[in-house]
Amino acid sequence: MPRSFIKSLLSLLALLAIMSKEVSGEFEEERSEPLIIFAASSAASTLERIFDAAPNFPEPKIVIGPSGTLARQIAAGAPADIYISANKDWVDYLESKEALKSEPQPLIANRLVLAVPTGHARISDGLHSLTDTLASFDRIAIADPKIAPLGRYSIDYLKNLDIWNQLRDKAAYSQSARQTFRLIETAGLPGFAYKSDVVQSDTVSLLMEIDNADRVPIIYQAAITAQSDNKAAAQAAIDYLLSEEAAKIWQSQGFSLLNDKDSISGDH
Repeated sequence: MPRSFIKSLLSLLALLAIMSKEVSGEFEEERSEPLIIFAASSAASTLERIFDAAPNFPEPKIVIGPSGTLARQIAAGAPADIYISANKDWVDYLESKEALKSEPQPLIANRLVLAVPTGHARISDGLHSLTDTLASFDRIAIADPKIAPLGRYSIDYLKNLDIWNQLRDKAAYSQSARQTFRLIETAGLPGFAYKSDVVQSDTVSLLMEIDNADRVPIIYQAAITAQSDNKAAAQAAIDYLLSEEAAKIWQSQGFSLLNDKDSISGDH
C-alpha cells in the first residue's frame, strides 16, 4: 500500500475524530472556562441569583467592586469577559481606551433612596423636611463619587436641590455602594443607597425615595471586553440577563425594567 495513501487515510481519520469531539461537545468540556464578569457591587447578589436559576448555563465568576475601579482594572488588562457598570461614564471611559469588543447594552435600572437602619420613622417628602432631617445627623453615608456611581448620583441630587454645601462636611465616604450600605447597616448612619439594596435587606429601611424629577436616571450597562476570547458565550450571557426569566428576578430584587418609564425617567 503506497505510503502517501496511508498518510492521507490517517489524516482523514484524525479529522473525523476532531469533528466527532466537536459534535459531542467534548472540546467544550476540555477548554471551557467560566466567564469572568466584572460587575458593579450593587448588582452582584442579583446576578448570582439569575445565573443560579439559569438552566444549563455555566456559572460565571463574578468579580465585584466600584464601577470606576473595575473599569480602570479592565483598561489595565485585567482578564474579564463582561463589564457591567452602574454608570455610563465608565463605559465611555473603556470605549475611549478601546477596551470593549461590543457595543454597550442598557441592562436594567435602579433608583436612588435615602435609607436608615430599620426602626427609624419615615419622614415626609419635601425639601424642608429632608434638609432638617439630614442636618440633624452628625454623619451621612455617601459613596466616593470619584469611583462609585452611587456617590455621584447622591451628590448630584443634593447639588440639584442646592443643599450640598450645607451637608458636605457631614459626608462619611466609602469606596463602593456595598460599603456605603454597610455603614448604614452597622454604624447606624443615614445614607444614600440604591433601592435594590434596601429591598434585599432586613436591617435597613427606606426613609425617602428620590423623586424622578430630581435625579439622573440610573441605568446599568453591559459590554463585552476586548480581553474576552469567547465573545459568543459572553453575548449569550448578556442576552440571558435581558431575558424574561431574568427580568422577574431583577424586579424581585428591587431593580426596574428599562420599559418602566415611571421608574427610570428623569428630567436631566
